[in-house]
Formats: sequence, C-alpha cells, structure tokens
Amino acid sequence: MESVFSSSLKTITDVRLWRLYLGYVKQSRIHSELSVEELANARQTVIKAYELALNHVGFDVSSSLIWQEYVDFVKAQPVNDGSSI
Repeated sequence: MESVFSSSLKTITDVRLWRLYLGYVKQSRIHSELSVEELANARQTVIKAYELALNHVGFDVSSSLIWQEYVDFVKAQPVNDGSSI
C-alpha cells in the first residue's frame, strides 16, 4: 500500500495528501508491539517518508506543518550515543 501511495504522490504537490500519506505511514508502522529492532526500522521508514514528502512539497508555503511534525518526530527519538549495539 505504501509503495502505491508514495509512487502516486510523486506527481502530486498537494500538501494535504502528503500529510495523509505520512499519517498512514506512522500509524501503520509505529505501534507498541514491536521489538526494539523492529521499532528502529519503523522509525527509519517514517523518517524516509518525511524526507520523501519534504523533497516533493517542502518548499510549499503550506508545508510548515510537515516540517514541524518531522522535527517533532526526530526530536522524540531516543539518542544513540554509540555506547550500545
């Protein structure tokens, strides 16, 4: 479903549709039943989805909510200081 969503959106510059896509990716990927490794992979998928969206609509004046959600999402992630593998 995500691949259909993202490939279809690549030609669309409607920020609202990109926000729907991001909401779908977050809701379908991040949930409490994931292992630590699965959660880390899910977070990377969400970050890649944000980067895809911002590459397509990030310069639109109405994309400020996507930027803010992206910053909030990244800030909420645990910091890996390199001390554990």
